Amino acid sequence: MTKYIRPSTAVFLVLTAVVLSCKKSTEPEITTGSLQGIVRSLAQEGSAVIPSASIFKNGTLLAESNESGKYTVTDMEAGSHNLTCSALNYRDTTVQVLIEKGKTVVQDFYLKPQTATGRITGEFQDLHLFDSLKVADPALAGWNDQEVYDGVTGATLQGKTLGYDVPDRTVSIGDSVWAYTDGWAQFRIILPAGTHILTGSCEGYQSITRTVTVEADARHYVNFFLPRNP
Repeated sequence: MTKYIRPSTAVFLVLTAVVLSCKKSTEPEITTGSLQGIVRSLAQEGSAVIPSASIFKNGTLLAESNESGKYTVTDMEAGSHNLTCSALNYRDTTVQVLIEKGKTVVQDFYLKPQTATGRITGEFQDLHLFDSLKVADPALAGWNDQEVYDGVTGATLQGKTLGYDVPDRTVSIGDSVWAYTDGWAQFRIILPAGTHILTGSCEGYQSITRTVTVEADARHYVNFFLPRNP
């Protein structure tokens, strides 16, 4: 016997299929997830929390922990990620995290105290002057930080270069100033080994931030090329 379907029922089924098809095609596919957790110290009993810790992926800052040690990273692509957590006076810790689509993964970090130190040496350059010099001498574009520091570019951000009294040039980590430059716009810092975010600032210029991983008993060269304020 042939089963009979009333026309009204057939129309309803067709319309339902069309609506479901359209709904499925217009809804964006979820491809990301979230990550959250707490950064704790292993230096004290009870794993005290660490504020202002940084979470990196391949040197790119993703998040910082708040006063409660909590951090959150949203819109992370699903898949496996190697993340590094760093904090001043603590050793860097790297973990592998698997992010799932539409889900929030919890990953706490436990950092050990760091006693080893390394050195950072560098100087401040006027970006406008340095770019002008590169036009005349294209080889300058290939100089690394040490070559710029050791060489004479004529763009060092100092009174002799600019012809006026240059304000303080400072290197900061967070809200704390760690170094002032000397008369040659150069600075030297001893820091705990680990990954640090350094900010170079000078009145009349835009501040520049650089991320550097300090190795134990090593010297690193980090220069700041500051753009002039508009």
